[in-house]
Amino acid sequence: MTVSLKAVAREWQTGDEFQCYMHRETGEVFPVMNEEAQKAEEPDPDGPDWLKEILPKIREVLSSDQYVPMPDQWEFDEYHVMEKFCWSVTSGRDSEALEDAIRGRGAFRRFKSLVFDLGLEDAWHRFRDEALEEMLGAWMDSEGIEYED
Repeated sequence: MTVSLKAVAREWQTGDEFQCYMHRETGEVFPVMNEEAQKAEEPDPDGPDWLKEILPKIREVLSSDQYVPMPDQWEFDEYHVMEKFCWSVTSGRDSEALEDAIRGRGAFRRFKSLVFDLGLEDAWHRFRDEALEEMLGAWMDSEGIEYED
């Protein structure tokens, strides 16, 4: 089965407290919270009903060779992507302002604010999405998972 790279990229963006797993054949992306993974290791875990309902699936994901752990959020170097975006902006003045924004503490906040002020939000999101898809595509290649753009 061929997996949609764009769909995988959308599903992968879950946050720091999750580890996503992909089913090798179906392309299903299943996010598991760190706390859920810990509970799944307990023989008789406490917790709300919703957690008890999904624990069998979590145990399956964590123990099956069919599910492979996807790159985590830290493997996507968003700062480097921001740098590359700065260099890709054709207006020299805007490019320089963006490069200045990503230096020092608060770089992400300043960068995103300036991207908004310069009207480059759509361009930034496209650029970031392409970089993310490139990273995930390389990972899927390394795992032998077929995908389409």
